[in-house]
Amino acid sequence: MSDRLWVGSRKGLFELRKARIAKHHFAGQPVSAFLETERELLCALNLGHFGAKLWRSRDDGKSWQEVACPAYPKEEGGATLNQIWVMESAGGILWAGTIPGGLFRSADGGDSWQLVESLWNREERKEWFGGGADAPGIHSILIDKQNITLGVSCGGVWKSADGGGSWELAGKGLHAAYMPPEKRESPNIQDPHRIARCAARPEVMWTQHHNGIFRSVDAGRTWRAINDAFGFAVAAHPRDAETAWFVPAIKDELRYPADGKPGDRLDHRRYLALLERGRFLAPRRGPAASYILLAVRSVSPCKPSGIP
Repeated sequence: MSDRLWVGSRKGLFELRKARIAKHHFAGQPVSAFLETERELLCALNLGHFGAKLWRSRDDGKSWQEVACPAYPKEEGGATLNQIWVMESAGGILWAGTIPGGLFRSADGGDSWQLVESLWNREERKEWFGGGADAPGIHSILIDKQNITLGVSCGGVWKSADGGGSWELAGKGLHAAYMPPEKRESPNIQDPHRIARCAARPEVMWTQHHNGIFRSVDAGRTWRAINDAFGFAVAAHPRDAETAWFVPAIKDELRYPADGKPGDRLDHRRYLALLERGRFLAPRRGPAASYILLAVRSVSPCKPSGIP
């Protein structure tokens, strides 16, 4: 198991080795997504006035080269890239989820990107809207061979069984208290903040939704509510399909950890709530300086210290 950890932040990309900062990449630049594959490292930046940028390293972070960003078709009144929100890799193909809601793929390591028009051209996409951002965004991409599951804020859960050739809207059982009663259970306007799955049993998925924590045992087609806790982060246990980690927070305006007190020291260990065998173990009370938005890419299938 590697002793290296990559941490993306609004102040750059931090490379940690043995829990210490070994190197600081892209100092002062907001990192919106990061991906490590067998061949390369990819780091997406959101530079505001200067737009979204994508950098690649093929020498393990010793040097970086700017590569092409995903780009929407050039047409009058058309969409433009705001941010790369998530990147994934499977079978030699790179995938990127973006704001304003486009899914892109690359077969050449990021030298060029193609918009997945089979999703972009769906009529339902016109109903998507931003959840905290001005436009909708794809933040979760889960790939199991030809099966792809997407999480969209706010656009619900989408699935493809043919590698992105066609799509179906899933997510039955999710509910949105922020919508009028007649739209509360509409799957196309749901706001899953992040979706994670168990590596050993990929049909088991967890989502931290705007209106609570939900679990699926059929790869995201249907969901069961666990509770109404707010938050953003979720990490699924790689072996135990009954366990996942969350960071409960206070919605909507405050967005800091439950029972947090601004101004005091933050001990992140106090806020890693655990869902184990359907039972929610509430976080221990304690102070917090600010809410940390965790986007945990994965938990190693090896048995690291601290994971039962």
